[in-house]
Amino acid sequence: MENTKKIVLLLIISFFSLTGCKSQNKEIKLLSNNLYKDDKGNIIFRIRDLEGLKEEKGLTVKNDTLNFSHVYDSKTNTYIKNNEVIDWETFDNIFNDPKNVEKTKEKQNGITFYCYFSDKNNMYLYPFLSTRLLFIKGNDYEVLGGAYLKVNNEIYWKAKKLESVDIKTFKTIQVINAADYHESSIGSDKNHLYIGSKIMSYEIFKYRYSEYQELKNKYFKDDI
Repeated sequence: MENTKKIVLLLIISFFSLTGCKSQNKEIKLLSNNLYKDDKGNIIFRIRDLEGLKEEKGLTVKNDTLNFSHVYDSKTNTYIKNNEVIDWETFDNIFNDPKNVEKTKEKQNGITFYCYFSDKNNMYLYPFLSTRLLFIKGNDYEVLGGAYLKVNNEIYWKAKKLESVDIKTFKTIQVINAADYHESSIGSDKNHLYIGSKIMSYEIFKYRYSEYQELKNKYFKDDI
């Protein structure tokens, strides 16, 4: 009799565990490729090489998965709950649009491309290995090439803002890196070349791109 009670109890526990798991699965909704939302308004996506990333306000990390409950507004230094600002019907990674992928002039490599999201109102950018999902008011954006993105009147590279850049003359240039023979995008304006979000030094240019004589003459004539 005692054994029968134990078996019945185990069956009841198993039943509720399974139904609980099923209900939990229903709570997570696939929005698009590698982009999920749960019933609490958390944004969930996967990205590679997260080892060492520490959890902070609005972020939990599990293996290669990021879970954001808030976005961060750097203008006001405040966190905003996702449900208070995101339009879920139009929220997506902009690189789920093949036209935007083509504009990067790069091949997709890895679980995600670049973590740039938008809805009908705003932009949301994730800098790699950051603990924050950046909120940018307004969604007037343009993919410029590589990871370079123009949002409103600012330029970003992998969600890091370029400082002191001349917006009107900024563009990207496809170059071959002499160090590894890989093609990539660098930035340029009337005053500087940019590697990533930083102004390129002559030392880097000389090591990687010295064969581009026209660029050398324009940006580094005093260093030659």
